[in-house]
Amino acid sequence: MSKETIKIKNFEIKLGSLYQVNPKFDASAPDGFQEYRTTKLLTSTGINLEAIPFDESRNVWDTGLYTTSPCYQGMNKSEVKNIVDSLTEKVVKPLEEEWGEGVLDHKKENTFWDSYGIELYRSKVFNTEKPLQTLNLFHSLIQGLLAPKGKMESSPDFRLAQFVVEDKEKVISLEQEKDLLNTETIGKFYALLNGDVEQLRNVLNYIGIKIPVGSTVDKAVVSNIFNRSMDSAKDEFYAKKSFVEAYDKSLKPAGYNELKTFRNLEELFLKGEVEKDRENFVLRGEELGVSLKDAARKVSSTPKLQAMVESIIDPEPKKAKSKAKTKPKK
Repeated sequence: MSKETIKIKNFEIKLGSLYQVNPKFDASAPDGFQEYRTTKLLTSTGINLEAIPFDESRNVWDTGLYTTSPCYQGMNKSEVKNIVDSLTEKVVKPLEEEWGEGVLDHKKENTFWDSYGIELYRSKVFNTEKPLQTLNLFHSLIQGLLAPKGKMESSPDFRLAQFVVEDKEKVISLEQEKDLLNTETIGKFYALLNGDVEQLRNVLNYIGIKIPVGSTVDKAVVSNIFNRSMDSAKDEFYAKKSFVEAYDKSLKPAGYNELKTFRNLEELFLKGEVEKDRENFVLRGEELGVSLKDAARKVSSTPKLQAMVESIIDPEPKKAKSKAKTKPKK
């Protein structure tokens, strides 16, 4: 099969190539999901089995193999025609030659799609030399089950994706990626260790590592705590990736404030000021979010909530400041 392409939502499937699947990393995911490097829990077996949607209102399977398929809603008509023409030539014709004419029809009566499923899991590889695997990869992308790795991961089209996919020709080997991350983690940790104590405390606290309180820290102790935490993590890659993301966040004023706010909210939660009400964390009647990290993002970007948190954490500064007022020197 030639290196022709099928372009879907700015992602090109090259025919005759290999595509690798991996969990989608999301540092903002609720804490309980983060060890999976995804926004949602995977199945107990680590495999998601995905089906083709059926449109009840139109009584048709949403196969994407015809131009009026519901999955194309809102897309440019010429773009849709190009996709369908390519799929017809490279997928439908060869599969129907093997399985029989009309086997991929979208009418309700066609039972083929009843048992059709796509398995998605870490390190799965799609080989687009094979028409069925090309079809599976196409469905995974058009349904938003897979996000192209990189900038498009955050696109609304792929917000529900649990996995990312990329052309293996562009993939850095896993060992190379781990080596690069290890080097980055070591460098940023020691920059943090030799810098501002509050920044160190806030970054490590954000990724779940508590260090002794005080204006100074024992570097040997903190290094030991950090290294043991990384080495014992269920997903060491995720743990190091989370640290690097938190460190980078702390370098910007808004990010630093968010990390500090997260630490303050944890303290208020332990004191009972922040409470859990069903799905949400709540502070004095104000819903903050489904996790403390969600809450920190909301509070740090909302002046009213930020002021409320700070006044509860430290109610004395204004009084102290007013007492300390003196006439300016002439």
